[in-house]
Amino acid sequence: QMLRELEQADAPAFDQLYLEQQRTAHAEALDLHRSFAGRADVPQQLKAFAQQTAQTVEGHHERLMRMPGSVAGTQSATSPPAGQ
Repeated sequence: QMLRELEQADAPAFDQLYLEQQRTAHAEALDLHRSFAGRADVPQQLKAFAQQTAQTVEGHHERLMRMPGSVAGTQSATSPPAGQ
């Protein structure tokens, strides 16, 4: 569905839509890795990988939120952009 939306977007809307989709995807990935890293039933080696990956994804998400067109300060790392 996300790809279809991008394919159908006109040039002026494409960049903003792509940015919104990336923010959403990174927020979801961050939630997933943090959740996995916090589970007691996960082997320590996998928890460490999830924690490390969460740090990387968090950095990407923070940069996405600072990009032009962002609504930084109005969304948490776990909240998808408005309208989603």
